Amino acid sequence: MYVTPEGLDNLKHYKYAGVDKSILVQLFFRRHWDYCIEFIPRWVAPNLVTVTGFMILLTAYALLVYYCPNLNGQAPNWFYLYAAFTVYLYQLLDNLDGRQARRTNSSSPLGELFDHGCDSLFVTFAGSFVMNCLQFSPWQFWVGFFVTAIPFFAAHWEEYHTGSLILGVIGNPTEGQCVIMLFLISTVIAGGPKIWLMYLSEVIGPTFLPDFRLNTIALASVGFGAVSMFIVNVRVILNDAHTLPDGNRGAVWSIRLIVPFSSAAAMSTLWFYWSPDDILGNQTTLALIWIGFTFSYCLTRMLISRVTMMTYNIFNPVPYLSVFGLINLLLPVPLIEDALLFWILLGVLLLAYAHFVVTVINQFTNHLGIYVFRLKHNQGSPLLV
Repeated sequence: MYVTPEGLDNLKHYKYAGVDKSILVQLFFRRHWDYCIEFIPRWVAPNLVTVTGFMILLTAYALLVYYCPNLNGQAPNWFYLYAAFTVYLYQLLDNLDGRQARRTNSSSPLGELFDHGCDSLFVTFAGSFVMNCLQFSPWQFWVGFFVTAIPFFAAHWEEYHTGSLILGVIGNPTEGQCVIMLFLISTVIAGGPKIWLMYLSEVIGPTFLPDFRLNTIALASVGFGAVSMFIVNVRVILNDAHTLPDGNRGAVWSIRLIVPFSSAAAMSTLWFYWSPDDILGNQTTLALIWIGFTFSYCLTRMLISRVTMMTYNIFNPVPYLSVFGLINLLLPVPLIEDALLFWILLGVLLLAYAHFVVTVINQFTNHLGIYVFRLKHNQGSPLLV
């Protein structure tokens, strides 16, 4: 049981609060989304809108893995255009699901978890598109994942304290998704990913600037933005945060929330760095799946703690699975081949993740008396105000 009876009972206090200050949303996207929502029938459940966008995104990921099994190399140029199109459709449907929930009077805490749970996996799958088109090395892939994941995690870390998901003027998910599409489309226009392997001097000529490859400059630029946003979130958490949903307060309790994922990130990094089988280099795709699903697991557990007002359990064993890889390496004689142990632990992680998702969905639907992918008979009609 992931949610206690007390936690389920606390769902009656749930109320979503969020503010999107994005410049692009104010200038264009809000009107675009308001127009597009009219094409979705009122009998369609919001979660079905969410999962449709996610499944469309997965078709592009499947193509990427088909053409580049280890995420290195180059896919056909048309793929990057298709990947950009799936990111756009994901963005569109991800913003229509909330509108659909409001117009059908079917908003629920399950809908928020479903939405943000898919968003947390979007970081891994869509991030793989752009990192492949930038022709990253395995360790650049690894760093690139954290560059994209940390701002997302920090925004929800802040929400845990303030009770409101505040998306800033710039650097929020909408801008991030637009940057991904920009990288993908510009790659097609430039004739392929090889453009990102060029040095700065090859593009603009000799300058006083350090002569790095364009993909390194892109990673550093996005990384700078990610760190800046993280600092903003931390300042809000430490200075302006309200009492935590579970009744605790203070910096120590706040920092506890990042222990599981930060521990997983540190231990996984050390394991892959010391791996005699070079797991990250030889299994880049699976290594990103490993850290991506760990990230999604930790983030979703934190979201559940917020909406149910339960204390976040930092001792849940799933984020710490990589400790077995480290212990195996530190033994005088490893008990099992490193790559084989990685496959076993990855299987355990994915099974634990699937069990977690299915169980929580069942707990929420049974308690709230709702369905996952269809509306109740008294929903779907226009909301009377």
